[in-house]
Amino acid sequence: MFYSEKSVIYRNLKKLIPGVLLGVCCTAYAAGNNLIPTLLEEGMKNYSEKKYSAAADYLGQVVDMDAEHSQARYYLVYSLALSGNQELALKHAEILAQKFPSDPQYKTLVNQIKAEITKLANNKKTNASNTKIQKEVILGGYKSLDKNAEMRKPKVDYTPRDIKPPRPLTPLEKAIKKIDEEEYDEAEAMLKDIVKNDDKNSEAYHNLGVIELSRWKYKDAIKYFKKASDLNPKSFQSAFLIADCYRNIGDNEKAEKALKTACDIKYDEFALMNLAEVEVELGKFKEAEAIYNKILAKSPKFTEASVGLAQIRLGEGKLEEAMTMVNSALSAGNTGEANYVKALILYTSGMYTEGLEQIEVALRNAPGNSKYILARAQLNIEMLSYTKAMDDATAVLNKNPDSMAARLVIARALVLSAADDEAEAQLEEISKMGEPPEYYKLRGMIAKRKGFEEDAKKDYSKYFQLAGGTPSGAFDYAEFLEGIESEKDEAIAVYKAIVERFPGSIFAERSKEALQRLDSSYEPPAANTSDDTKKSNSNIRPGNMKY
Repeated sequence: MFYSEKSVIYRNLKKLIPGVLLGVCCTAYAAGNNLIPTLLEEGMKNYSEKKYSAAADYLGQVVDMDAEHSQARYYLVYSLALSGNQELALKHAEILAQKFPSDPQYKTLVNQIKAEITKLANNKKTNASNTKIQKEVILGGYKSLDKNAEMRKPKVDYTPRDIKPPRPLTPLEKAIKKIDEEEYDEAEAMLKDIVKNDDKNSEAYHNLGVIELSRWKYKDAIKYFKKASDLNPKSFQSAFLIADCYRNIGDNEKAEKALKTACDIKYDEFALMNLAEVEVELGKFKEAEAIYNKILAKSPKFTEASVGLAQIRLGEGKLEEAMTMVNSALSAGNTGEANYVKALILYTSGMYTEGLEQIEVALRNAPGNSKYILARAQLNIEMLSYTKAMDDATAVLNKNPDSMAARLVIARALVLSAADDEAEAQLEEISKMGEPPEYYKLRGMIAKRKGFEEDAKKDYSKYFQLAGGTPSGAFDYAEFLEGIESEKDEAIAVYKAIVERFPGSIFAERSKEALQRLDSSYEPPAANTSDDTKKSNSNIRPGNMKY
């Protein structure tokens, strides 16, 4: 059984900062530049007061001292442009555009200034503002880029029609900017100052949660997101990220609740996809299918939903139907997730080498994806490559110490390699996060090997209680019972229930084989001509599946 670990790309869901975010924060870089903070402060003060000429002098000196100070250069561009010095503003704007070629805002700024210069050039009226003078000197003076450059003396500070100055950032926006720059400690201090003075600021709490999520401290992140959600019950982002955190620690029931809340707030296909995946993991296949069909009804070309339907068929044990659907998605160019699901299908059918090939394709499309890495580890476990499996899982765990999925993989490798003491240590850590179905199954395996049959039965019963809604979970429980002489009758009852509840599935076919093995008088039910039966092969193994 595979355990999903989502590292939903939360950056796409963070609230966008009003205004333009740029550059780096003001810092005193070296002893020789210890005037920079003072000059920048004075420059921004004058800028906020719309004293653009004075602002340009102070900010220009900052840029002279530190050519990499993009924030100062950015506001210098506006200060020069808004005080009438378009030519020098253009030179600085072009430096920013060259430094940040992938950011369209700088190219736009360059074009705006060029347009303003063209308008001024076409203006036939000449006046004293065209007189060339040397620039005013303040605190040592601002050297222009061109030592021989001269400029017009503006009559007054004014705002050209097509150039609008950005406003200085608010404290919250500054903190969010620090998060974007991955300067989490500084951002955290700034946000805590905000909530200290305003404990009703939901956005500040939300972004404190974003910081903890970035640090993989999911439980701490949940506390902040819940606080934000309590203050702003309509926050889709907070509800969604609460769910993301719960998924990362393996609590799918709480993740389901949070995702339902998020989807009630607004229609969002990404959130619906996550909800459907959680429903599959909980064995709620009908609910998951309804969600995927809802998405496809609105967006027929949303191929990820088609891959999700394939995963439902996999969960139901209908491997041939799942394979047909996933191959269709792959032919449409949907790689990555489709390759991952195909690997799961091959895993379930016992085609481990082929499954590994598909996982490698998925990882080429999404290098470092923890879910794919753990799938590779599970396949290596089946091929008895326990060291490789634990290396992969440990790499994920090093990146995310709260990864329950990684610990479960390590524990399973240890159990199957008979390293029971080490396995129990891992299970102890898992129990601090939660108790997923696989936790009880692994405990039961250890207890059975040690001869503690009653303890094993209790653990497997709990496993069945949590995972019995899926055919794989029920089949695992039946196999355990079959291995205990006194439980053969109960094993037969569970196998029969699987045949009845999950017709057309690989697990129903395997259960029929077990029943014939345990009860010579057993007669399989008459062949059903329903679509489900037609789509399922009674012996899905290498050579019988369309790979």
